Amino acid sequence: MVDLVDQKDWPVKNYSGGMKRRLEIARGLIHAPSVLLFDEPTLGLDPQTRRSIWEYIFRLNQQKNITILITTHYMEEADELCDRIAIIDHGRLVAQGTSDELKSQLQGDSIQLEFSTKEDAMKMKKRVKTLPFVKQVKFIKSNGKMPGPPAGMMKQMMKRMKKMKTMPKNRARMQQSDEFKISLIVENGGTQITQLVEIAKEEGVEIKSVQMNKPTLEDVFLHHTGRKIRVEASNKMNFMKQMMMMRGRR
Repeated sequence: MVDLVDQKDWPVKNYSGGMKRRLEIARGLIHAPSVLLFDEPTLGLDPQTRRSIWEYIFRLNQQKNITILITTHYMEEADELCDRIAIIDHGRLVAQGTSDELKSQLQGDSIQLEFSTKEDAMKMKKRVKTLPFVKQVKFIKSNGKMPGPPAGMMKQMMKRMKKMKTMPKNRARMQQSDEFKISLIVENGGTQITQLVEIAKEEGVEIKSVQMNKPTLEDVFLHHTGRKIRVEASNKMNFMKQMMMMRGRR
C-alpha cells in the first residue's frame, strides 16, 4: 500500500524522508488499528512527497475505514484532509468545526479597492459603509517607497548627479508613491464586485485596482490565536540552561 516493496531490502538509513514516513505508516498498520494518530506527518517534506503522504492518509480513512487524528501546523494539510478541525491555543480549545464552518466565522470575503487619491478613497468608504452586504470597511494608506541603496552609497550618487546636473525634476515622485485603499469584508464577494464598480462610477471615483480574497483556514487560525510570534519554547530553553548552570555551580 505504501509502495516500498522494491525497497524492502534496503537499510532504512538509506531511505529518503518521504520513504521513512511511508514506513512509519506501514508500521502503524501492522496490528490493524481502528484509530491512528499522526503527529506532524509531513513536516519537512517536499511538496510532491507531502501530496503523496496525503493520498495514503486519505486512502486509509476511506478504504480501510480507519479513524485518523492529525496534529499539524500546515493549515492547507488540515483543510485538505480533515472532516473536522480543532484549533488549540495555549492548551485551550478555542474553535472547532468543519473547514467551511470555521471560515464562515470571519463573516465574509475580503475585497481591497485601490484609488489614486485619499479623497476618492474616503468618498467611496463613506458610500459603501451604508451597504447592507458590507460587514466592515476601513481606510488603508500604504507607502509604496522602494528600498534604495545604503545611505553612504546614496550620498555618493547624489553628489555625482549634482555635478553632472542630471538631477531628475520628479525626484520626490520617484522616491515615494502613496497608495490609498479601502478594505471591505463583504458577503459573497464575487457577486458584489460589479456593484462596487457601478457605485464608484456614480460617485465619479476611479478604481485603480480590485483584489478579492476568500478567507483561508490560516486566516481563521490567526483570528483566534493572534499574529504575535510565540516565544514559549525559547523561554523554556533559557530556563533549562539557567537550571543547568545553577547545578554546575553547586
